[in-house]
Amino acid sequence: MYESLSPFAFIFLRALSGIIPPIPGFMVDIIGIALFGPIFGLLYAEPGVMLGAVVSFFIARKSRDSFLAKKLFLQKIHQWEDKISKNRKFWALVLLRLPTNTIFDYLNYAIGLTKIRFSTFFFSTLIGSLPSMIFFYLFGGWALQQGIYYFALFLVIIVILWLIFRKVYNKKAGTDLLKFEKTL
Repeated sequence: MYESLSPFAFIFLRALSGIIPPIPGFMVDIIGIALFGPIFGLLYAEPGVMLGAVVSFFIARKSRDSFLAKKLFLQKIHQWEDKISKNRKFWALVLLRLPTNTIFDYLNYAIGLTKIRFSTFFFSTLIGSLPSMIFFYLFGGWALQQGIYYFALFLVIIVILWLIFRKVYNKKAGTDLLKFEKTL
């Protein structure tokens, strides 16, 4: 009986990792690979990723008009956003998603602060997240099928890459924030 609920529990856990940014989604994905294999794990993970992204987007969208609307930062975002056409916003978001998996959760909140339409956010997130998810699940599944040592190596490589990218993005975000504050 509980086995039939496990995919739903996994989807919920994967969504939760997108809503609470300190929970790394790739750790939940590793559980998905181990429990369901690469194909079913991916089929269960992607709805969880999208559910977490949507909830994050709407949390930010709901709070946008309250305390954030008073900040000049939000006005600068809207000025930048107004300069971009609808079609370019979509593809810009898709391209933004591809290399930024380590800050995926934060981007969902940030995009929720913009005036970008929900449909643009949703479909650009779906298209932008799929390539890395497919790669992660297929390569992780292959490593698991090869044996525990390959899977352990896969885990070590993923954790190291995650730490490196997180450090690089945090450093870059910090310098960008300082530059932005100087323009205010």
